Amino acid sequence: MIDSRVRDDFYGLDSGKIFFNNASYGPLLKDVKARMDEYFEMIKNLKVGDLESYEKRQLCREYAARLIGASLDEVEFAINTSYGINLAVLGLEYEAGDEIVMPDNEFPSVPYPFKVLESQGVKIRYVPSVNRNFSFDNMVELVNQNTRVLAISFVQFFNGFRNDIKRLGEFCKERDIFFVVDAIQGLGVCPLDVKECHIDLLASG
Repeated sequence: MIDSRVRDDFYGLDSGKIFFNNASYGPLLKDVKARMDEYFEMIKNLKVGDLESYEKRQLCREYAARLIGASLDEVEFAINTSYGINLAVLGLEYEAGDEIVMPDNEFPSVPYPFKVLESQGVKIRYVPSVNRNFSFDNMVELVNQNTRVLAISFVQFFNGFRNDIKRLGEFCKERDIFFVVDAIQGLGVCPLDVKECHIDLLASG
């Protein structure tokens, strides 16, 4: 059972309610709403200028960097998680014959951005899941000298399976494979350090 002190931090979890659908939104933190109300009150009274907005934005970046063990200059805002994944597609140079490896049960936002590369001769190889979970051994069998990127979710969206990101990151670093992680299903709940896990690109809402 969730500690009552934690439950009290959220709206809507009173009277013993339990909320399961965290796929697209979740219970609102009271402290988050208070900060939003404070900000909009300042806007209403014309007390927020460009400088203040920039300072708030920088503070958010600092908190995000601290959350994932990154430096401030490694954190930037994007429209959403999918946009972040697209940076791995648009920001790297690919050649015909390069291969992208990912689980066969990934959330669509992971494989779809990479599919545009198929027109350039890049191949996507899907790691067959075992009991609907990612198989490290099956992945190793697919990796070869053409493997350029490994893309994977921190936590699988449909069953909550948490991948061993540190093990995968070490594997990628040893083989000079670009490691892309969609962290939206687990970030903030499960600790994750981009340096320790050798993550090259992490995207999360």
